[in-house]
Amino acid sequence: MMNKRIGLIAGSGSFPIIFSKKASKKGLQVFAVGYHNETDPVLANYVEELEIMHIGQIKRLIRFFKKNSINEAIMIGGYKETWRYS
Repeated sequence: MMNKRIGLIAGSGSFPIIFSKKASKKGLQVFAVGYHNETDPVLANYVEELEIMHIGQIKRLIRFFKKNSINEAIMIGGYKETWRYS
């Protein structure tokens, strides 16, 4: 598996970091999208690139993955923010 890329949609908690460490050891390049006030910024140390955005920015997420030639992605971690309706 040489230079294979995978996208990571990273929520809260330690699982995104654990996944990224293991994936890197297996030769995967991880490109991650994280969320404001959710994703641990330390994740940036374990991925090729980390882009932080707000939940619901689907077009931005897709652009990020396309820019980095990502064809497969995984979602890992929680999301604690509560939805606010007006």
